[in-house]
Amino acid sequence: MSLDSSYSWVLLSGDLPPTLNTRSPATDLTPAETPSSYGIEANRTGKLVGGSCPSGTTAIVKAYTISATSYEWHFNRVWRINSNQLIYGAPEYSTAYYPQGLGYLDFPEDGNALLKMLPVGNSMMVFKTTGAYIIPNVSDHNAGYVHSDIIQEASVAGATYAVSVGGMAYVSNASGMFSVAQNGEVTEITEPIRGSAIFKSVALTADYTKKYIVGSEDKYCYDIVAKKLLDYSTTGLLYTSRSLRMTSREAQGNPFTISRVAFEIEYTTASDGQIVFSTQMDSRGWNDSQTVDAFYESESTERVQIDLGIQENCRAFRLKITSLSNLSIRRIFVNSSDFTQNSFAE
Repeated sequence: MSLDSSYSWVLLSGDLPPTLNTRSPATDLTPAETPSSYGIEANRTGKLVGGSCPSGTTAIVKAYTISATSYEWHFNRVWRINSNQLIYGAPEYSTAYYPQGLGYLDFPEDGNALLKMLPVGNSMMVFKTTGAYIIPNVSDHNAGYVHSDIIQEASVAGATYAVSVGGMAYVSNASGMFSVAQNGEVTEITEPIRGSAIFKSVALTADYTKKYIVGSEDKYCYDIVAKKLLDYSTTGLLYTSRSLRMTSREAQGNPFTISRVAFEIEYTTASDGQIVFSTQMDSRGWNDSQTVDAFYESESTERVQIDLGIQENCRAFRLKITSLSNLSIRRIFVNSSDFTQNSFAE
């Protein structure tokens, strides 16, 4: 099918891999957001390809046993939790406990015990089921320690529900996942997916090199640098695009027809590739799957196109990909003769 010059290409998806956003209407998402996706490789910047969740590890913590009591070694001194007290020793001593000053900090706002201590930059954070506290400047040799008021947003249900990466703490609780800065500023990382189960009350680990937070035994991933949320809780691959609509003042809500889809691809192996996708117009059901075949050429980046089997007037259009073979996708475009270019949500 040849297209005359009145047809134009519109960017549907880009800046991949996509980040989940289940709170906003699908028609308000950017090309880099997805309302529903899983099984997408995190470590392929600018590309969409199937993959598994990155593996996280727990933090390395030096421990000492003194008089049958276990201590952690942080900031050149020993520390331990005793109910709602954080006990610390004099600097340099690891084989015997010598208090410095009082030798402890109290956290008496409620009767709940401390669950975890977590070094974060030059601060120590401690967590309980009702919130967290920050102790700044814990490298102070003189131990002039004070702690903040309770930060209720940063509560945790268990010691494994908090992790520190790059001078920031990340916590998971029943409301989602939050970052806690050393100055006490709290940010809701999972705000775009608030209402979903992703990263809620799960154990956290980290890929400290790539700056990923990994949740629930490799089911969820948060890319700290790219600020992207990815889901691996379901087997297989699914990518759902945003819903394209016209939003300019003069054309808002006008119908349009999508006639063709184009995929910018790169081969991942020296073999022919394939894309299986389907489309949806408005709130109608998903159309039958279509397959795009991509024939391998050495060291090539290609753009493969396909005419849609069903071309109907609609006010919203999206597609989903359920299988990728031997290739990755950089961007997705759709072709229309009556869509107002650059009127879609950016």
